[in-house]
Amino acid sequence: MTHEIRTIICPIDFSESSKAALNEALSLAERFGSSVEVVHTVEVPHPSTQAIADGLHEYADKELGKLVKHLPKGGPKLSSKVLQGPPAASIVEYANGAGADLIVLSTHGRSGFMRAMLGSVAERIVRTSRCPVLTIPAAEGDDASASGG
Repeated sequence: MTHEIRTIICPIDFSESSKAALNEALSLAERFGSSVEVVHTVEVPHPSTQAIADGLHEYADKELGKLVKHLPKGGPKLSSKVLQGPPAASIVEYANGAGADLIVLSTHGRSGFMRAMLGSVAERIVRTSRCPVLTIPAAEGDDASASGG
């Protein structure tokens, strides 16, 4: 039994690593005739910070629009969405709801203390996703302190 790939979710945090993951998602989508949904998450740590989160949501929506607009025309069907909540949980929930067949995302290469303190969004997505997850290693020289999603 083969796994048909119709919908690919690609979380992006605007780092070079996540842009490399987007390029991989687009390449796969072109090969399999899939659509790509580019997502970014905004987390509201406390209700009192909702106004800040709203500003971040608006900024992320504009940045996603610019990113998608600058991609080559005539490629796979693309859409973008800003999610709100903890990145890993929001991405997995969205992928499940969208009936995603694959999630393609970057890693940031954190290790040791930083990974223990910040955790790994990619690792949580791999552990909790119902669909397959393809992780793309961090781009050489990319800022490993960027958030995951």
